[in-house]
Amino acid sequence: MRKYSYSVSVLYQLLRILNSNCRNNIAAFSAFKNKYTPAMLDLLLSELAAAEKLKGEQARSLEHETLRIEMIPLADRCLTFWQYLKRYIADYAGPSHELQVANWDAAGWEFYTESASFNWDKLRNMCSMALTYIEDHEADLKTKGYMPDAFKDNFDDACNGPDGFNKKYDAFLLAQENAFQGTVDKVAANNNIFMKFSDLCADGQTIFAKDETRKALFSMEAVASLIKPTGTSIVVVELTNSETNAPVPGFDLVNVETERTVTANAEGRAEMGQQAEGSNSYRIVADGYEEKTITITVAAGTKTIQKFSLKPLVSEAAKAEIAGSAALAPESVTAS
Repeated sequence: MRKYSYSVSVLYQLLRILNSNCRNNIAAFSAFKNKYTPAMLDLLLSELAAAEKLKGEQARSLEHETLRIEMIPLADRCLTFWQYLKRYIADYAGPSHELQVANWDAAGWEFYTESASFNWDKLRNMCSMALTYIEDHEADLKTKGYMPDAFKDNFDDACNGPDGFNKKYDAFLLAQENAFQGTVDKVAANNNIFMKFSDLCADGQTIFAKDETRKALFSMEAVASLIKPTGTSIVVVELTNSETNAPVPGFDLVNVETERTVTANAEGRAEMGQQAEGSNSYRIVADGYEEKTITITVAAGTKTIQKFSLKPLVSEAAKAEIAGSAALAPESVTAS
C-alpha cells in the first residue's frame, strides 16, 4: 500500500527539494542530530535514484501486453482446428443430432464461445479435451469422419508445440506476475524513501519550530503545492461500445502516473477525484476490448467529463455468428 498521496513524478521532485533544503541548513540539522551530514544526504539521493530507476507501470505492462497480442493468432489457429474436428465428429457420430452434441461436448464444445471471446483458460481447457477426445477415438475419426492422418499432430502442435498457444500463454501469465511484483517492489522502494524524508521533515519542523519561513521548507504539503497543486479536480470517463453505443460497465480507469484505479459503474461511468491540474494520462481496461491510453487536460477545481468509445475485440456480428453456430445443426456449421 502506498504511504504517499503524490504522483510519482511529484514525489521524486518533492524529495529532491527537501534534500536540498536540508543541505542548505545542514549546520542546524547537524547540531540537532549528528547523523545529518553531506554524506548522509548523498546516500538519500542515491536511494531516491534507485527507486526512480525501477520500471513504471507502462514499462512493466509492455511485455505481457505484447504477449497478449501475439496470442491472438495462435488462439485463432486452435479455434480453427477445433472447428475442423467438430465436422469430423459430425460424420463419425452419424445423423443423430443428440449423439453429435454429446460427442462435441466430450471434445470441449461448451467452452468454445468463451474461448472465441479471448478467455484463454477456457481455450486451454477446450484444446486439452479435444486432444484427449482424438486420442480416444482416433481410429474411428479417421475411418468414419475422414480425419487426415496428420490432423492430431498438427492440432497438438498448435496447442502444445514450441510455437504453440500454451507456451505463449504460460509466458504471458509469468509476465503478468512479474509486472505485479514489479509494482510491489516500486511501491515498497518509494515508501521506504518517502518515510525517511518524512522523518527528516519532522526533525526540520522541530528545529525551526519558531521560524515559520524555514519551518515551511520542511512541510511536504507546502513544498508539494509549489510543484504541482492537486486541487479538487475530478475526471469522469463515460465509455461505450463503438458498434452498439451501449455503455461498457465495470471497466477500470487507471491513472498512469499514480497507478490509482477506479472501476466504472453499471452505466459505464468511472469517476476519479483529486486529480492533478494539467495533462494526465489514463488507461482504460475493459474485458473484451483492447486497452486504450487516453490523455485528459484537467483544470484546477473542476469536473472534467470525457466520453470515449472502444471497438470490441470480437465484433457483435461475430458474436452473433458464434452463438448461432452453437444452436445450429452440424450441417449448418462451417469451419472458421
